[in-house]
Amino acid sequence: MRNANRTRRLALAAVAALALPLALTAGPAAAGSTPGPTTDARVDIVPVAPGATEVADVDLSANPGGLGYTASGTGSGFNPLSQYVSLGYGVNSVPVQTGNIPPCADDGTLGDPNTSTLRMFIGAWLPVLGSNRVLAGVQPTTTLDQINTVSIRRANVPVLPQPGDIRPQVFQIRSCGQVVDRVS
Repeated sequence: MRNANRTRRLALAAVAALALPLALTAGPAAAGSTPGPTTDARVDIVPVAPGATEVADVDLSANPGGLGYTASGTGSGFNPLSQYVSLGYGVNSVPVQTGNIPPCADDGTLGDPNTSTLRMFIGAWLPVLGSNRVLAGVQPTTTLDQINTVSIRRANVPVLPQPGDIRPQVFQIRSCGQVVDRVS
């Protein structure tokens, strides 16, 4: 009995430790004064680079428990011989060139640019060959409330690994869209 009570207390402490950061970030929403976290949204991704033809409609859904989201979408206009990925960008990112701020650029709100790939990467557009593609991605570390835009980037990686930066945010931007129709 004593071990069972101790195990129960440890389990409750672990749950409380995990729940505390979520409760602290909830802010006024916990009191019912503002809507809760975004559970669903969508993005219409349109060309932003000269000569780009890649377009897509993407639906975003929060994972159960609130951390991470899934993305599903269809797109067209892809170069049949190129590979593409989609990334999500922070709350200060913009869908079109705004002054000196390029569309779908890393705004720093998702962390250090050298390590933000994990928080930005959504998935690849498949099949690799073809002008029509499907996105079925999972972003495990970022919430829908932490992103404002989603990109399509051409990701032609050399066949043989070479020194250099191959983070997805350095791949050529093709198209970008703003996260809209947020549902709480």
